[in-house]
Amino acid sequence: MKKRANMKWNVIKVPKQPDAKQCGFYVLRYMRQIVEYEEEDTRSLQSMFMQKNYTKAEIDEVREEWSSCMLPYMI
Repeated sequence: MKKRANMKWNVIKVPKQPDAKQCGFYVLRYMRQIVEYEEEDTRSLQSMFMQKNYTKAEIDEVREEWSSCMLPYMI
């Protein structure tokens, strides 16, 4: 049986939501940043998420995008 190599985990600090109601929007915003990240970018993924939390405008942008995408399925 092959011996597994030890994995090295990197702890990445991400913005934290101020309450228990916004976690989904924070995850969507976080995923968007990762998807839009380009390898040629001089910043590391770690440095992209150094801010403590997202602004209200950043979360409202995600809310608006989500609602415009989902609304046709709700009507």
